[in-house]
Amino acid sequence: MLKIKFGWRSLTEYQHGFWLDKNTFVTSDKVEIRKVRRPNMFRSSEGNDEADMLILTNALKMTVDNNGKILGETMHPNFGVWLDAVNRAMALHDSKI
Repeated sequence: MLKIKFGWRSLTEYQHGFWLDKNTFVTSDKVEIRKVRRPNMFRSSEGNDEADMLILTNALKMTVDNNGKILGETMHPNFGVWLDAVNRAMALHDSKI
């Protein structure tokens, strides 16, 4: 289980995780990949009904400033995010470093 420490601290203490956008970093105790049926609004133009989703257990979402300081955090017992969305967010974040 994740131990949550409150207060101003640096993101450097987290070695595993990923970026959801330029200011949101996510880490968790456990990550699984499952095929999940996408709702109509998220389906690809090819009509693919299923896509890979990351299922995170005890996910910690952190809002981070440009210097890597954690400004706020939210704990989610179960959290799901589409794998292709994570890949796009990571590529966008890496291009801005």
